[in-house]
Amino acid sequence: MLAASAALIEALAKRTRERTEAPVVASGISLGGWAINLHRACFGAVDRYVPIFAGAALGELFVSSVYRKLAGEPARRRPERLRAVLDFEEAFRAIGADDCEPLLARYDRIIEFDRQRPSYDGLPVAVLNKGHVTGALATTALREHVVRVLTDAETTVPDR
Repeated sequence: MLAASAALIEALAKRTRERTEAPVVASGISLGGWAINLHRACFGAVDRYVPIFAGAALGELFVSSVYRKLAGEPARRRPERLRAVLDFEEAFRAIGADDCEPLLARYDRIIEFDRQRPSYDGLPVAVLNKGHVTGALATTALREHVVRVLTDAETTVPDR
C-alpha cells in the first residue's frame, strides 16, 4: 500500500510540474505521512515534504506499538527482521536536502516520538503536545503547520 501510494505521489508530482511553475508540496498524516516519507526516500521529486505523525522506522510500528498484534507470530518472534524489511531510515537520511518539515506528536503511542524523531536528524521538527488521535483532531494546529510550510515554499521556489 505504501509503495503504491509513493508511486501515485510521483505521478501526481510529475503531472503538477507540467501544469505549473509553483513549488510542489506533498503532505500526509499518519499512513499518508509514511507514504510521503517513502516517496522522499525513493523519488525525492517534490520541492517540500510535510509528513505529519510519521517517520522512517516503519518496522517499529509492528514491533512495539499497538499495531504489533497485526504482525503474524513468526514476524513477532523476529523483530529484527521486521525492522530490516520495513525500515527505510538510512535511505531517508541519505537525501541530505533540507526539503522536509515534519510534525510529530509528543505523546503519540502509535508513531512513537522517541523512536521516530531520529529519522529526521538535521531537519526542523515541529512538535505537537498531543497523542495520535488528539493530534489528528487538532485541525487548527495541523493547518497552521502546513500553511507555514506552503508560505515558505512560495517564497523559495527552487531552480529547475
